[in-house]
Amino acid sequence: MHLDGNENIDFDMLASADRIDSNGHYEIGNVQLVCRFVNFWKCAQENGRFLNLLERVIARRAELANAKDGFAWETAHLEPEAAS
Repeated sequence: MHLDGNENIDFDMLASADRIDSNGHYEIGNVQLVCRFVNFWKCAQENGRFLNLLERVIARRAELANAKDGFAWETAHLEPEAAS
């Protein structure tokens, strides 16, 4: 995460205040500090849904990194979430 004023800033990595509950206000207990790109990606999604998507991306990346087949990237996809 970068702070404004640093040299060689990656603007996507700038710190950004995000509301945990997008329907709530920017107030103590409802704010988390995230990178700017994360804030845009999350948009108005429920925080739990967003965290689930992040976990799925991380898990898939780990699967690909551990794959013995050099062509695993060709079939890379995320399995749809099970219906609740």
